[in-house]
Amino acid sequence: MNYRNNIFPANNWFDENFFGGFLNSKLNIVQELNIQKHTIKEENISSRVLNHWYEMGIITDDRENKKSWKKFSVSELVWIRIVLKLRNFGLDLKRIKQVKEQIHLYSDKKKNSKCPLLDFYIMVGLSSSIPIKIIVFESGQAEIVRQIDIDMANHLHLLSEDFICIDLNKLLNKMFTKKTIRADYFHYSKTNIEKEIFNSLY
Repeated sequence: MNYRNNIFPANNWFDENFFGGFLNSKLNIVQELNIQKHTIKEENISSRVLNHWYEMGIITDDRENKKSWKKFSVSELVWIRIVLKLRNFGLDLKRIKQVKEQIHLYSDKKKNSKCPLLDFYIMVGLSSSIPIKIIVFESGQAEIVRQIDIDMANHLHLLSEDFICIDLNKLLNKMFTKKTIRADYFHYSKTNIEKEIFNSLY
């Protein structure tokens, strides 16, 4: 299967912030996102389903005896909610595993983050108003991108397939009930001058 039928233009924002800053950093938030201290009770997932997901490789089973209840990190809980959304869209576990493999593209066992790409966008979603989307194309290609990246790729006719889309900002807003997470869907692609004009008209 060709995972790159759809292309997003290279952008300095990702290179500077992900490769230039986040990937090799030792930020406290990265450690917090990866501490396994949470239960999965809120998600209402049975142990039978969890065990099946372990077997399929949807969730990494790092329990020592493989029998006790697993504690999850924030990052893992976000991934589980993504899995639940993809299941609601009708994706089978085989395709969801392909999504996981693509999202784990920059993973390295030596680093604090088990899934740097997802952790990076979780951090962006928590600390900014940039709309972030997880998209899965018909071919199985999966990406985490800003809304502006989708708009640019569509404008340049670089997306050859339809896709399903999960709004990461909304997902985080439901998880982090003590923090208001608001994506700015009006201003994300506007220049400062356009923002000033828009605000004065609004």
